[in-house]
Amino acid sequence: MKEEDDEVPQPVKQSANIITFNDSCDDDSDADSCASDETERRPVGYTNLAKRFHTVSVKVKPNRLLSYDGKWATELTSGPDASARTADPITLAILENDIEAFHQIADMMEGLEEPMAVPVALLHTILPSDSPEMLDAFIRRTGGGLSLPEPKAQKSTDDMDPMEDHDGNDGGAKFYLGLDVDGKKRKDLARREDPNAPYAYAGTSYQIPIAWYAASRQATAILEYLNSPRAIEAYKYYAETEKTMLATRLAEVLTSTDDFHEMVGFSISRFAETPVLATIWGPAKPDKILPTLKKLMELQPRLTADGVRLQVKPGRMSPILFLCQTKAPVEVFDWMMANGADPLVRDERGWNILHILFTSGNLNWELIEHVLTKLPADVTRALMAQQSSTQRNTVSDATLRLLSVLLNQTRT
Repeated sequence: MKEEDDEVPQPVKQSANIITFNDSCDDDSDADSCASDETERRPVGYTNLAKRFHTVSVKVKPNRLLSYDGKWATELTSGPDASARTADPITLAILENDIEAFHQIADMMEGLEEPMAVPVALLHTILPSDSPEMLDAFIRRTGGGLSLPEPKAQKSTDDMDPMEDHDGNDGGAKFYLGLDVDGKKRKDLARREDPNAPYAYAGTSYQIPIAWYAASRQATAILEYLNSPRAIEAYKYYAETEKTMLATRLAEVLTSTDDFHEMVGFSISRFAETPVLATIWGPAKPDKILPTLKKLMELQPRLTADGVRLQVKPGRMSPILFLCQTKAPVEVFDWMMANGADPLVRDERGWNILHILFTSGNLNWELIEHVLTKLPADVTRALMAQQSSTQRNTVSDATLRLLSVLLNQTRT
């Protein structure tokens, strides 16, 4: 019987998926030959990454990637107020006030095989952030935000009118003005349905001035920027560096900057609208109304003083009447009274400030009590005695609490 020590060990068959090293190579042997043996024994299925094509390749076009709305978390990422929003890359850069990212993404959009323009609608995303730097970058790339005056009317024949192309060049084409309207040719009506009309003519569209938007968002830093030479320089930069129809038009109107404040919105409209009205009418931040009004008075004192007193047409509503519909602090009422607001003003329905205060859907009790104690007694009595066209007197629908406040005011 053979002893166990005499048994010869059998070689173990190794799997093809295991990397093995040849230990039989002497230390003095060529290292390259050993390496070549090891390379030959690499398992099947592995790829030599050094020989791969390095350029990233996807089936989705870059245009779609840069316009895709991805989800992102707000600052409050936990708790009951946590929320998430969707935004494309350039919008997200604005929301995070990342000017460097905005420029980089805009450069990528312009450098695509099918170039993408920065959306003009991003203006409404920039204004609530109150970032003059972001607005300056936006204007230099888009030239958007100004309410441009109508281009000068060109001379025309009785029935034909030269028609410009989109580049502003007279191509020699003629535009038929149509039949006479009240004995006159109406170029504006003829242009209304013209798909090649390069600008918006009167009666076809109305653009709310950028300063009004900024005032309604209580963006005081942007208001200061729009009132400064920086805004003019930004629009001139766009006019000088771009070759669009808008750039040509801006170059025309900015030859003289005397009307720039009117184009940006520091003006009174034909309906008596002003930035003061925009600040108070449906404010985004009622607690910021007073700082915004003070900033407007600092930047445009005469316009602001007029805006406090003017009544809007139609409706004849004034800023102080609109104020009575908000949750604004009482200090705003005092500021308006100190700057010329009329407490006895009435709208076309015959409603005064007490009518509006007492019938508001969400009564501002602090302002009601303040108004009744702040105004002189004779003014309060006159307001309470005034009748409107829809309700006989001021307190017809008053609540018990309101009646109590009025009775206390009468006793005092």
